[in-house]
Amino acid sequence: MKTQTLLIKLIAPVALACLTTSIYAAEGDVYVYPAKGQTIEQTERDRYECYVWASKESGFDPSTNNTQQPKLVRVPVGRNAKEGAALTGTIIGAIAGAAIGSHDRNAGQGAIIGAAAGTLIGATIEHDGRRTAEANAQSKAEDIAADQVELNVRQAGYKRAFSACLEGRGYVVR
Repeated sequence: MKTQTLLIKLIAPVALACLTTSIYAAEGDVYVYPAKGQTIEQTERDRYECYVWASKESGFDPSTNNTQQPKLVRVPVGRNAKEGAALTGTIIGAIAGAAIGSHDRNAGQGAIIGAAAGTLIGATIEHDGRRTAEANAQSKAEDIAADQVELNVRQAGYKRAFSACLEGRGYVVR
């Protein structure tokens, strides 16, 4: 009976420390060990107070920020607002060419020349629209990347502040 009591007295603090550490391990990958014999209640209070302080210092709150960031973000190219400009240019050019050519009784030749010119102009406009859509997608991708970098910086600041606070209260933090 004495041996069991002695074993329980020896094993209980170690098991409690392991349990406390494993409960908190999933929270931001920070492991906290009560190095000065702090109770569970004291550890929870200190963790909460350090969480509040670190959140204010870093501008990052792990309870409200989604820290699961995708490794790759695909931003689709938006719709080309000038899609179909080449076809429109062909039709308008052919009509205008035919009208101009009819004065010289060369409506057919005028339509062909007008269609070619209209196609070139329309294709240029359509191509510009495609480049604008691609530039917008690139800009959006850069904005997303910048937001992720900013979030990572704030999250790292939170972890540093949280660790410093707990270490100042006598905990080992890894």
